[in-house]
Amino acid sequence: MGILVAYIKTPLYGTLWVMGLAYITAFLPIGMRNTNAIFLAISPELEESSRTCGSSWISTLKNISIPLMKSGLIGGWLILFLIFVKEINTSILLFSSGNEVMSIVLFQLLEEQGASIVAAYAVILTSVLLLVVSVIRGIVGLEKIR
Repeated sequence: MGILVAYIKTPLYGTLWVMGLAYITAFLPIGMRNTNAIFLAISPELEESSRTCGSSWISTLKNISIPLMKSGLIGGWLILFLIFVKEINTSILLFSSGNEVMSIVLFQLLEEQGASIVAAYAVILTSVLLLVVSVIRGIVGLEKIR
């Protein structure tokens, strides 16, 4: 409800941008928790040894820090993406006609059409999500889903 009160008087209300902003606001703690764990897992000695060997701060960031953080950060944002897709509580408060997200469409179909249409749509949504996860895992270089 706080998200609705915060964003209802903005010019973004009723657009997809306000839903994206609301998702980020609501789930920022989850993203920060993942990011914090990644930063704590990287030993500061790695960066210190790079600097001791004469590398610049930018070179250390490019060659050591970013490669070590890449898979964890992408995985954290992938988890947030999956949460965003299924989020209905925030979406139901902020959507307007013509700006429905997938969870709202599923909810509306359940009220109007029935369970068989919703099940078919949910299978398509699950397939799309599986495809996105597989592509991201391929980009990051993780092993394939078995």
